[in-house]
Amino acid sequence: MLAGNRYYENPVGCGGPDRRRASTTDRVVALQRMVDVKFPNFRLHETQAKLSIILAVIGLASLGILGVFVFKNFRMESNVILVGTQGTFGKIRQPGVFGFTALTLVVAAIGALLGFNSLGQKRNKKQSFSWIGMFAGATIAALAVVFFIAWTSLKEVVL
Repeated sequence: MLAGNRYYENPVGCGGPDRRRASTTDRVVALQRMVDVKFPNFRLHETQAKLSIILAVIGLASLGILGVFVFKNFRMESNVILVGTQGTFGKIRQPGVFGFTALTLVVAAIGALLGFNSLGQKRNKKQSFSWIGMFAGATIAALAVVFFIAWTSLKEVVL
């Protein structure tokens, strides 16, 4: 009866000339249609390999931002990183270094572990993604630690 009514297509049920309200069941069905998204199956090794590559790219972007936060105002002749406490960048620089170091380490470690987990599986048709994700994640995590150690040992506060 309601399916033939062309004005009843609105999932909320408050449109059309007759202004009838949709029942709760109709709203639930309409909401399920809108939310019906197919999520990837993370038990498949190919999905883990693809996700390790995606996380490696995110980790590489985060490492680049971390490099900007750490090595801005780096002086090679005196081997110091000058850190000012004034201005907008000076106020957010230290929390930015800590935050992006943590973000980079977490994303890179998860990517490396997913790549390692999917390595050598017979059903994994994307072995190269697993290798690249594992090595990229491990390398990015190691570089994040090196950047953080460089920040903590080379910074000098300029007033």
